Amino acid sequence: MIERDPLTLAETDRWVLPASLRSFNADTTLALLSDDTIINTRTRQLVPLHPAVNTLLATLPKDTYTYWSSDKQWFAVEDSIWQGVYKVRRSLFTSNVTGQAIDGKAQHTFKCSGGNDNGISNDALTLPDGGAALAYDDGVIELRRADGTLRNAVETGDCQRVDLSLKGETLTFTGKTLGTVRLSDGQITAQVDANAPDDTRLPILGSILNTDAGVLKYQQVGGVKWQLGTAPKSLWLKANATWISESEYHVTGEARVNDEPLTLTAKAFASGIKFQAQAVPIYVSWDGELRRADGSLYARVDGSHGAKTTSQQFNLQLEGKDRDFAYRGELKR
Repeated sequence: MIERDPLTLAETDRWVLPASLRSFNADTTLALLSDDTIINTRTRQLVPLHPAVNTLLATLPKDTYTYWSSDKQWFAVEDSIWQGVYKVRRSLFTSNVTGQAIDGKAQHTFKCSGGNDNGISNDALTLPDGGAALAYDDGVIELRRADGTLRNAVETGDCQRVDLSLKGETLTFTGKTLGTVRLSDGQITAQVDANAPDDTRLPILGSILNTDAGVLKYQQVGGVKWQLGTAPKSLWLKANATWISESEYHVTGEARVNDEPLTLTAKAFASGIKFQAQAVPIYVSWDGELRRADGSLYARVDGSHGAKTTSQQFNLQLEGKDRDFAYRGELKR
């Protein structure tokens, strides 16, 4: 895990996460491990499990399905129970803070026939008053009190399942549409299409981080913004081809990326056509390597050209996971 200053992007901390990591909560302050333990990534200490959660973990029947909520504060247990002659799915969320259990079955009239059977929520988000926000497949968000009773049912749109996040007293939902809900009265205060332009979505999301033409861009609603582009590199390449057969030729040469000298070796293969010294083939593809003076691999390269032009399409990919750079362009004779 690498922590950076949000404005300068300077690295402020770095530490190794456990190999058993499964997932984070939305702001990466809590990390869930495969043994159902949770680490606080700020303190790097285990989060104590409530006795009610420990009891569930120790007594779970084999036919139950368990998981943690997206905010890593509710332990969910799913099973099936008989109702008359039918079995129906049941979901219970137990708070790791209070130990209170909340039934995930909808307390509003479930309207979406294509959703989960009998209106079951698959996620819970802790609210400031100790209650929970539950999202359902019919586009309704239930705001529950700490004891699990319904306080408000917020309709966000027909049959859209939404993801939830919380900042202060404002709940944000994201699905086909995105918007904000005022927790005090359950009213939607803003809502736009999820594919709306950034300047429309920004006031709702608070911040936007995306990649545009290879440039990482970030902007906050307060005006703070930055963009991080890749450093430009210049490529010089000189190559000679040697005819091997009617379907193959080899290439050797030299290259420079910025000021680093490299050697080039490549092999070209043709399919369905023949290489002849007096003719330009219809299509040629080749791939090769750039190596440093000590013989270590610097990059893999490949290219192609056709019969109607002397230029070649060229790709370069640096070797190694930490060498985050790739080149794609045109080589001209």
